[in-house]
Amino acid sequence: VHLFEPHDPYEPPAPFGEKSGHPYLGEVAYVDSLLSPLLESLSEIEALGTAVNYLVVADHGEGLGEHGERTHSFFLYQSAIAVPMILARADRERAGERSGAVCSVVDVAPTLADALGFAMQGIDGLSLWDEDPGPERGVYFESYAGHLSFGWSPVSGWRRGNEKYIHGSEPELYDLAEDPGETTNRIDDASDLRVFRRAIGTCGDAPALVGDEAVFDPELIQGIRSLGYVSSGPVGGALPHPLETDVGPAPHSRAEELEEIQLGTSAYQRGDFTSALRTFERLLLENPGHPRALYMKANALVALGRNREAIEPLQAALARQRGTPTDHFNLAVSLRNEGRVDEAVQSFETALSLSREAPGWLPAFLEILRGRGELERRQRWQDHFAGR
Repeated sequence: VHLFEPHDPYEPPAPFGEKSGHPYLGEVAYVDSLLSPLLESLSEIEALGTAVNYLVVADHGEGLGEHGERTHSFFLYQSAIAVPMILARADRERAGERSGAVCSVVDVAPTLADALGFAMQGIDGLSLWDEDPGPERGVYFESYAGHLSFGWSPVSGWRRGNEKYIHGSEPELYDLAEDPGETTNRIDDASDLRVFRRAIGTCGDAPALVGDEAVFDPELIQGIRSLGYVSSGPVGGALPHPLETDVGPAPHSRAEELEEIQLGTSAYQRGDFTSALRTFERLLLENPGHPRALYMKANALVALGRNREAIEPLQAALARQRGTPTDHFNLAVSLRNEGRVDEAVQSFETALSLSREAPGWLPAFLEILRGRGELERRQRWQDHFAGR
């Protein structure tokens, strides 16, 4: 069972927001109300003698302002990466235990497999069914979100016991036993960081995941996308190794910039395109190559009907990243409105080449090709999406 809430934007339905006093807590209460009938139904099944095991886990937390992060994705502090994992066995074994071991969401699959009586081989995770991992166990974590969106350094890390190392252009080291809020960076006191960097390097040297979704079941991809966990399009380009550092500023040093981005994005989402435009133009004064700011400035200009002005930031952004079908479509529309039809057709075709399904504007584009007398080109795109 997957539940998307609690998740940004925090908009709990009535009366949960009013009762909880905070939108995030309101969404937590709302999820509780959804889980209640499910758990009651499972209790009835248990009463009939069927064993039911429960494993509850979150994929991430929310910063809620800690370390300057309102939501999640960009930093690697405990507020975002320390998540609850609750295991309740039907036989009541280990009932009431609170584990202090270092565990990870990679442990979910082998734990559930163990509950079913078989072992999983060749994976990173460990089964937590009967016992905790040993004190030597370490876990890896990373974020490339700031690198891909803002040009910041990627960040990665390794936790072993209470020691937590975050690698990036400005490395951090924390003792979570003495400093659970991660307020004191002990990196200058560290005598040897090689064990952490070797562990990160091992993870970074692992074979890359296949990036072409064509090798996966389309129905599976569509199901995952419906949950909100597959991006709307590729960004392209090779990612730097986790141990590379000379690839942008450290995310934690850009907390004020992140706040500006989030405020501008919120303004755009609520339809205040003028305020959003001001915010992203201000960011671009400081960093003219900021990918997210370029895209969001262009989006705001398109929403305001200022297509001519949107062309330059869109082209600048797409020169840095591959972009999504929507980005290329917006550029195509802006170019066509300015009479630059040849360039527009190229952008329309790039958008189509990145689209997994026929977009709603395909018939209009086919008419453009018909009007230009490019009938073979038109037929080629018709055949491309036939049956999709």
